[in-house]
Amino acid sequence: AAKLAKKISRVLRVHAMRVKTSVVGRDLSHRRTIARNIIKRPAVQTEIEGYAKRRKIPVDKAQKEAEKIIKEIAADYTYNAIKLMHRIFRWFWTKVYDGVKLNFLDELRSVTTTKEVVYTPCHRSHIDYLILSYSLYEKGLVAPHIAAGINLNLPVVGKVLRKSGAFFIRRSFNSALYSTIFSEYLSSLIAHGVAVEYFIEGTRSRTGRLLHPKAGMLAMTVRSYLNERSLPLVFQPSSLNYEKLMEGASYRSELGGGSKKKESIGGLFKTRKLLKDEYGRLTVNFSEPIELDDILDKHQPNWREIKLAVKEKPQWFKDVVNDAGEQILTKINESSHVNPINFLAITLLSTPNRTATEDNLKTQIKLYRQLLFKTPYSERTTITKLDEDEIIETGIRLKFIERIEHPLGDVIKVRDEMAVLMTYYRNNIIHLFAASSFIAMFFVNMKNVSRKDVLRMMAIIYPFVQNELFLKWTREEFVAYGREVIKAFKELNLITTDRLTLKRHIGGSKQSAQLRVLANALMQTYERFFIVIAVLKNQEPGSLSSGEL
Repeated sequence: AAKLAKKISRVLRVHAMRVKTSVVGRDLSHRRTIARNIIKRPAVQTEIEGYAKRRKIPVDKAQKEAEKIIKEIAADYTYNAIKLMHRIFRWFWTKVYDGVKLNFLDELRSVTTTKEVVYTPCHRSHIDYLILSYSLYEKGLVAPHIAAGINLNLPVVGKVLRKSGAFFIRRSFNSALYSTIFSEYLSSLIAHGVAVEYFIEGTRSRTGRLLHPKAGMLAMTVRSYLNERSLPLVFQPSSLNYEKLMEGASYRSELGGGSKKKESIGGLFKTRKLLKDEYGRLTVNFSEPIELDDILDKHQPNWREIKLAVKEKPQWFKDVVNDAGEQILTKINESSHVNPINFLAITLLSTPNRTATEDNLKTQIKLYRQLLFKTPYSERTTITKLDEDEIIETGIRLKFIERIEHPLGDVIKVRDEMAVLMTYYRNNIIHLFAASSFIAMFFVNMKNVSRKDVLRMMAIIYPFVQNELFLKWTREEFVAYGREVIKAFKELNLITTDRLTLKRHIGGSKQSAQLRVLANALMQTYERFFIVIAVLKNQEPGSLSSGEL
């Protein structure tokens, strides 16, 4: 009995420590102590000596340069600062947003007690930096250390962010000394099991689509994990979905051809009208975590026996980094949320003059919703619970659309100044309709089409759109999903079938109009690929440069 009691006590202590760590984080040294320890690391000392020789300066001077760099980078994480920021942002989110909704958090909670977690959300707004930390803390999980752009290291704001867990990163690593110090700092966080957050897209998306991954932070993470690790490491992708972006005005300008303006989180919060505007609801969907061990096992089964030198980059290592990046972005798209503005954007931007009668708009939104339910993209894809009337009212309230009264029925129109920005919200979700929009395209100019031809063309085009939209399927799975979409089209009476032939309803019918709107959602994306393929097909191999193409 005594032995059993002792064993139970030990197990409970370990469990209690794990829970405590997941809630308040690991014990962290003071920033000065962390800086000293990083400078003492062998890789940093070696690089300091090399830096001194290259610059022909004394080692002491190179050492001071290194100390300056680590002070620029390192966070000054304090639990009291996190608590203070939580109080501030609880008020802020309540004032600005209708609410912050977290989905699939319980699944994440079980991971944080036994794994080293690297959070890799999509990057759509400066608010991304804050919302994930706030949300995790609000739900009893430790706020992560966040890799923030050096442009955010502003007076006052930079200090607050640093105490809240931000560590700062330059846009380019054009110095071997800087690169080594940053890599060793990240490695020390991972070795101590500290939760980390960074954006693998590198910068905020201005188009609403995910950007292709930047390999830098991922490569450093993989290398650090190979060389010194304590717990199994998982990447935790998440999709952040805004009904209205605070940066909307600047994005609208850039999408319309304007030059990119230098922005900062400081400037964002100085905007007086910020607290007067409405920004709707903010939704965070957590995807399934990605085990780094599984990716390493796939590309290098004996990775546990390997230590990589600072500049060593074998092909399998590059394959691991690329695979991790693709999986993260694919998982982000799997965990998309479809909000009212997404529905309005994908519908109205596919209609003439971005205008539709209110009844037709409701019918088309209902169709999109039915397709998402009948042919779900993923178990972690969520959809607004608002009905069609509430979706339209939300769009009017957030000033994206306007209602024009008409004796024959009210008309809903995208506000002129919001037309370009609406493409951003459409692009957030177009991957969800990659198959249904493609199939609908066949019926724009044809009344009848062979089922076999539709599925054959889906197999041909898929590798191109998979890379652009970060779609989750293999080619065979995409074709199989296409069969399910065709079945859904038939059930919704969009088409009829006669043995192996698919038929649309007569031109001018409601169903024909619905198919055209659905086709228009991704028409330009697919046309772009067909144009490129057609040009290449008519050229001799090696006869056309990329510029000429």
